Amino acid sequence: MRTGVAALALFTCVLIAFGTQADQLKDADAALARKDYETAIAILSELADAGNAEASLKLGSMYLYGNGVVQDVEKGERLLRVAADAGDSEARYRLGLCHVTQRLCPQDLGEARRWLELAAMQGYSPAQLDLAQLGWMLGDTDDRISALKWVLIVLKQPPESIDMVRIERARSLRDRFMQELSSDQIEAARSAAAQFAVRPTK
Repeated sequence: MRTGVAALALFTCVLIAFGTQADQLKDADAALARKDYETAIAILSELADAGNAEASLKLGSMYLYGNGVVQDVEKGERLLRVAADAGDSEARYRLGLCHVTQRLCPQDLGEARRWLELAAMQGYSPAQLDLAQLGWMLGDTDDRISALKWVLIVLKQPPESIDMVRIERARSLRDRFMQELSSDQIEAARSAAAQFAVRPTK
């Protein structure tokens, strides 16, 4: 009986803590909307220190791009990695993009692909599209079949779950890729896309 009561008490505490963090994130978003960066950073820093992945993502993005703070790419990337390691798909996507070019992070296409694939496997459509373009650019047969696979996966999603700009981009990529692939390669991509299932976050 005591074990059950203790478990219930712990569960209640977790729910309260989760609710409190959700409210704090809303407060941080409101502060960002009114450009009160000092308040936003204070809230997000406290949440990030407590292990909140969404706060690490938001704070990391601010430092990475210098939005409302003095730009600190190293700190931004470190915070994004914390969120990415916790399974946040957007953080994984942002890290992937960061390593595609040399503008912020050191260019590392292998690292870029690793993070984009993790986000893509979670069903994050922006990562799926950018992974498709990266794979096509790398150029070998398997990469190009995989590139078409990711585009077809994006186009399988319900229209209400993805914006029209990405839908049009996916259609354009699909048409271009299909013009350069053989019928067997196209069928291989279609088969892979049909078998795709979203994976757990970690």
